[in-house]
Amino acid sequence: MKKNYATKILTALTFLFFQLGFSQTTTWTGASWDNGVPTITVDAIISSGTCPILVDTEVKSIIIQDGAVLSVDESITLTIQDNIQVLGSGQFIVNNNASILQNNASAVNVGNITYRRNATPMIQYDYTYWSSPVAGQVLNVFSPLTLSDKFFSFNTVTNSWVLESPTNTMQIGKGYAVRAPQGYGATAQVFNGIFEGVPNNGDYTQNVVAYDPVLGNYNLLGNPYPSALDTRDLIDNSSINTLYYWTHNTAIASNVFTANDYAVRTRTAGTAASSGGVVPNRYMASGQGFFARSSSTGTVTFTN
Repeated sequence: MKKNYATKILTALTFLFFQLGFSQTTTWTGASWDNGVPTITVDAIISSGTCPILVDTEVKSIIIQDGAVLSVDESITLTIQDNIQVLGSGQFIVNNNASILQNNASAVNVGNITYRRNATPMIQYDYTYWSSPVAGQVLNVFSPLTLSDKFFSFNTVTNSWVLESPTNTMQIGKGYAVRAPQGYGATAQVFNGIFEGVPNNGDYTQNVVAYDPVLGNYNLLGNPYPSALDTRDLIDNSSINTLYYWTHNTAIASNVFTANDYAVRTRTAGTAASSGGVVPNRYMASGQGFFARSSSTGTVTFTN
């Protein structure tokens, strides 16, 4: 009797194991999912062809196998509970304003993604503030036609711009000012930026300096994730109280830009730049660099 009882338990557990195994994985076979559309409890495997993500989607984890492609459409959010693996020649393409949101901050990603981010149209001499959503991004690989002496970071202690070597790797959570590619003229053009590397996940810390009204010093930071960042959460959980977004609405005159081109975001509201443009909302796009005013000197930790 004991043996039969144990056998029944083992059989039931084996059945449950296989049932859970089958239900927890679905594979894109080139045209469709073999076990239904994935959910937050189902691992997704892209085995062949191109899998387009056209609506907001949740998965447990993602494996993109050699030769397969996963493409996330513009402004779509792909929520991943755990990790990302891009194997061999597999590709993970994230299009402009899409978000790759990972719930598990401890999940370790493997392989590169390609994150495409379009700048607001620029003319000659315009700058955009950038931040990398991937690890290992080199400045002049991101913008190869920008002149070598037109990459900058900002030193808040000395309240001055710092010339960056074009071969420097972008630090995670740090903002950079990058001039438009050489050859841009008086007609505004969209710069199609491409970040390529292992997607950032987890917590990242940057040093900040307290705002001094005499110096007028600010910290140049950036969204470190391949997803939109909730500015309310950032402000609620740090010493930062005000964010400033550079719009480059006004062309440089006598080698001077105007402060009227900064849009402002506080915890509760956004204000368009005095020179015009959009009102910044609660969510900061991936790749965005920004100035921040801090109430104290210390560190700011970004979390996704």
